[in-house]
Amino acid sequence: MDALRTIQTGLGLALVTALALVTASASAESPDASRQAGLQCTMSSGFSLTGREWGQVFMTRTPGICKRVRMGGSAPPDFPSCHQRARELGCYTVVD
Repeated sequence: MDALRTIQTGLGLALVTALALVTASASAESPDASRQAGLQCTMSSGFSLTGREWGQVFMTRTPGICKRVRMGGSAPPDFPSCHQRARELGCYTVVD
């Protein structure tokens, strides 16, 4: 019985260690990690009751140019627009 418990404990520790290593390597920031992180924003919508829907704006590899992606769903009219958020990132042009 003690041998079985020792094996179970060893396997459990091995699993926890493996998961910790995978999680750490997945969360390590690469040079492009900040480029991949988008800012939540809103854009015009003909389908939303508020006239706005959710989007995200991302920096591109080209300085000064950001890309926005429509996420959908009704957004509040007073949340910053994708163009406002792009200016926060230093972009002067937003492409769809």
